[in-house]
Amino acid sequence: MQLQLLLDSLTLIPTKPGETFQCLFCERGCSGLSYYYEEIMLNLDVQCALTLALDILTHKGHEHQLILSTTECEQTCTSCNSETRIIFRCTICEFALDVNCATLPYTTR
Repeated sequence: MQLQLLLDSLTLIPTKPGETFQCLFCERGCSGLSYYYEEIMLNLDVQCALTLALDILTHKGHEHQLILSTTECEQTCTSCNSETRIIFRCTICEFALDVNCATLPYTTR
């Protein structure tokens, strides 16, 4: 299934009190609202779903815009070296971020 078709099929649902789910893309444990695709029991946290809905990502950690890329070959994230088929790539240089790294906060306390 293509990414855009998947995103168009998601439904925003609440998580039951005390329950958590694991986001398919960032693999973080989450609670609260999730975007759910019942046919394959897929959960996305709100931040990942909204990030994937973008075609172009502007990230403070890179000077150029990043374009969402989906391919049949796995691509390597510049930040964490994980391999994935869905990644934000720079068209100017070799920089790439997977969804997990793209949704991390730029700074911490």
